[in-house]
Amino acid sequence: MRLRPNRIAAGALVAAVLLAGRGHAEDGLRFVMAHGPMEISGVAALPNGVQFAVVCDETNRHGRIWPGGKTWRIAKPGIKDLESLDVAEDENGQTLWLVLGEEDRVLAEPGKGGARDKLPKAFKPVCGRGLEGLSLRRKNRQWQAVVLWEGGYFDGRKCKGNSAHAKPRIGLVQWREGRGMAMPPVPIDLDVPRPPSGRFRATDIAWHGDRLIVLLGSTGKGGGPPYAHTWLQRFDRDGQRQGEPVRLERELGKFWKGKNWEALDTTSDGKHLVLGYDDKAGSSLLVLMPNPFM
Repeated sequence: MRLRPNRIAAGALVAAVLLAGRGHAEDGLRFVMAHGPMEISGVAALPNGVQFAVVCDETNRHGRIWPGGKTWRIAKPGIKDLESLDVAEDENGQTLWLVLGEEDRVLAEPGKGGARDKLPKAFKPVCGRGLEGLSLRRKNRQWQAVVLWEGGYFDGRKCKGNSAHAKPRIGLVQWREGRGMAMPPVPIDLDVPRPPSGRFRATDIAWHGDRLIVLLGSTGKGGGPPYAHTWLQRFDRDGQRQGEPVRLERELGKFWKGKNWEALDTTSDGKHLVLGYDDKAGSSLLVLMPNPFM
């Protein structure tokens, strides 16, 4: 999918999403409101600086753009089990969209006639754990993507041995527009920290310069109880931890509690993170916060 967005200063972003007064003034949180419940699984901050594209677990043919909720379409045959997306801009102001499907390990351009490619078996679903995250950037006149396999404790409802677990892993992809991957990515395990209870699964990822920010959510054996800890951790391209984690249970306070945080992106200027979660009540969809790694 190729679009030429209206040019809006990235600095207008915070003002554009100053839509609710929740949170303490000093924590700098801003919210993008939803019109109904959504099982959000991925988010991309659009290069125009004021909008966000999202994908949701319950559809394989479209996503939404917020604020407003406008639908954007994925060409037939759709993408099974949509988990993430990203949008990046090239040196000529043109944008490329990529979407990620968990069930069939598909990385694709969602527009009609767009390239589609299948990721290696190292990224296949195993006992309820599979591909969860995608981030795209333009560097050295090349499209560079990274995909994320979530790992963590396996889901005991989907396989025997509820104490089994695996490390999250990433794959680095050079994407050729209209043609697909230059070559299959090599899986790289992430050196994830150990939370005070349970183990982390990795739910989304974002480029931050030449490093990677990963959203981590803890689960217990057998896949639950969930959401006891949600951290942001930086990694290098070899999967090694960089610095200390940011604990969202501290950064977001009571607002964090009990939510399934599954979506992450950085704004085009890198100054803010946008986070998404499954919202059963349909009141808020995305949270914008200052980038703690700046």
